[in-house]
Amino acid sequence: LQGTLDVGVVSWRGNAIDGLAALLERSPAPLLATELQRLQANLQPPREWEYLLETGISDVFRPCGVPHHKRICLDAVDDQGIIRKPVRIPLTPSTEISWRWRLLEHPSRVAEDSPHSHDYISVACEFDNGRDLTWIWSCELAAETWFDCPIKAWQQRETQFVVRSGLQQGADWHQERRLIYDDVARAMGAPAQHIVAVWLIVVATFRHGRARAEFEAIELHDNNTTIRV
Repeated sequence: LQGTLDVGVVSWRGNAIDGLAALLERSPAPLLATELQRLQANLQPPREWEYLLETGISDVFRPCGVPHHKRICLDAVDDQGIIRKPVRIPLTPSTEISWRWRLLEHPSRVAEDSPHSHDYISVACEFDNGRDLTWIWSCELAAETWFDCPIKAWQQRETQFVVRSGLQQGADWHQERRLIYDDVARAMGAPAQHIVAVWLIVVATFRHGRARAEFEAIELHDNNTTIRV
């Protein structure tokens, strides 16, 4: 990727919403209107989750669902983002992760293992060695296959493991449960000592499409211990 940035800095008294509204009265620029609308919507990530610093804040994840039901909704249009929730548990041969998800719109129609088509939706674990394993819902790659991230800056950091394949979009929920230690050993080599965070990932910028999905009941298990993420 290559390109340039043109940056303008405006300083005003008061808050950003009032400042943008005042600018719009004098110049009805579409970019100003879009940013004002974004700030007024005040889209926040789910409680105790935060956007990964390296990939920035994108306002694509939000809490949703009926009251007292912990569900996360994703809606990304030509956008990407990673939200992260810190945890700290040992990674042992019995450590599992489970979650439920449903795919409403897949961001890709071609295999996600190239740098030109790397649009996907996934759940990931970050480890104390600085690496992460992410379980993806591929549009066509076979389940139980894996590949290193095709983006050069992430190749040594992230491995992607296909747990579901196809475009079964709609209202159906799907349950997943993975032995983390086994998947790491198969796809990444010697496992780390601890899990330090759980991630939710979306990329929809390579094919410039849209990704929509919902997640719930994300849990880590080890023997008699269950951590609700």
